[in-house]
Amino acid sequence: NILLLLGSIITFIFSILLILSYNLKKLILYVTSAQFGILIMLIGLKLYSAVVFHLYTSIISLLILTLSFGNIMSKLNNEQDIRKMGYLIIKCPYMFLFILIGFLSLLGIPFFSGFYSNKLIFFEPSLININSYFLMSICYIYTFVISYISFKIILIVFLGQNNCNIHLYNKISEGSYYLKSILFL
Repeated sequence: NILLLLGSIITFIFSILLILSYNLKKLILYVTSAQFGILIMLIGLKLYSAVVFHLYTSIISLLILTLSFGNIMSKLNNEQDIRKMGYLIIKCPYMFLFILIGFLSLLGIPFFSGFYSNKLIFFEPSLININSYFLMSICYIYTFVISYISFKIILIVFLGQNNCNIHLYNKISEGSYYLKSILFL
């Protein structure tokens, strides 16, 4: 019960911090920490197979997001504030695609790996007769927060008005084929 409570508190705190942040590095850190809180909740429920599966799928999604955001920040002279970015879909369409795939996997959209781990998280506690309304409500709140954050980042960074330095914006290129091939794999 202590691990269940600790995991839910960690997930809730970092979900609130996610809503308030506009820094890309902090956003990735908060998403990772909230995923860690979900893993602690699952350990508290003794759902070890769900922990391992969710750990692997969330690591892959977070790796895609971290590499893509790191590429974008390096192209913009290490700018981390998403409010100082914008309209990067023209300059970095593949990074947009990889970030979209990473967020869709974290959200649990069908046919992505995150869908199967989220389905396992939401339905396995009910199969072993655990009163999991508290766990379900925390997971649904976190899923809502992740969807809000993903739409906020995509709208501001890729589809919003260009607020970055015009000289840096004109110099942005897609990047190396090595990074794209690693992200594709």
